[in-house]
Amino acid sequence: MLGELTRVWQTAVRVTPLSSWTFLIAGAGALVSLLFWRPLVRATGWRSLPTLLAMLSLTGIVALTLGPGIGSDDDSLRQCVAEIGELSLRQLRWLRHSADGLLNVAMVVPFGLTAVLAVRRVWPIAAVVLALPLVIEVAQTVIPGRHCNPIDYLTNVAGGLVG
Repeated sequence: MLGELTRVWQTAVRVTPLSSWTFLIAGAGALVSLLFWRPLVRATGWRSLPTLLAMLSLTGIVALTLGPGIGSDDDSLRQCVAEIGELSLRQLRWLRHSADGLLNVAMVVPFGLTAVLAVRRVWPIAAVVLALPLVIEVAQTVIPGRHCNPIDYLTNVAGGLVG
């Protein structure tokens, strides 16, 4: 078990493009979360601590996925849509044993869980969990060094729904 966790951590460090942008986005998001969390709770009647945790986990998702990356810049939305048609059952089965897939699932679980606890309703959060990774993958087609990946979308949605 410890060996598996070590392997997942090493993969996370290797595949996650951490840069100064990641920390800048995380810091700005944390600041915005702390400034607007209480007014949001007062305006909506949501639970206080889960709302803050949902905002901070959303900040983490945005920081890890929308900063400039280290890959090539030759991706387009058209190419991403074409890749959807090329997904195979074999690729989806491989995902169960992929550290990258597990990390994509794990990244969104805290948001799904804390957002449901905050709002106390499942369906609006399920809709957000379906839409958020789609917006991220489309946005990644225009961010330098990032690329759209349909499998990332599926694993992010799975993580959010598990949460």
